[in-house]
Amino acid sequence: MVEADDAKKVVFLRGPRVTLRPFALADLPTLLVWVNEPEIRRFITRPLPVNEAQEREFIEKTSAGRESLGFAICDRSTQEMIGCCGLHGVSWTSRHAEMGIFLADPARRGGGLGSEAFSALLDYAFDSLGLHRCWLRVYADNAHAIRCYERLGFVREGVDREAHFGGGVFIDVVRYSMLDREWRSRRSE
Repeated sequence: MVEADDAKKVVFLRGPRVTLRPFALADLPTLLVWVNEPEIRRFITRPLPVNEAQEREFIEKTSAGRESLGFAICDRSTQEMIGCCGLHGVSWTSRHAEMGIFLADPARRGGGLGSEAFSALLDYAFDSLGLHRCWLRVYADNAHAIRCYERLGFVREGVDREAHFGGGVFIDVVRYSMLDREWRSRRSE
């Protein structure tokens, strides 16, 4: 695994304004703060407190790259880590995976950086890994993320009614997916 300053030099995927790189152990302190931050935790599927050992295990698991692949989203100009994205529960036989993403700084949301990171990840999933279907779950009250996914061309598949409990209320979970041919069609437009 890459250490400290060397992590900033690693680029796995590129977009116009972001790069995606594997996690490094040097990312552990930042990731630990982020996944325990209430505003971030509200939208990801890790509702319980996360300690250093658990986050280290997550980094190691997603770095091994068999069933989960995790990436640091970095600002391309500074290589500062600004968020995370990944493919989880990869099924190599059925060729599908669940996607996830978050940008840590609220000021960086809404400017297309998340869409750019997801686009790079979709290219990788379909073109390099040969996946057929990428899917995701989003809480129905996360209007910003829903707009992002729909702009990218994700198709709404259904709603798991009141499937998440957060903030003292039950929230619907909306499922979206993208097929490889749909993504390739959108890219050729």
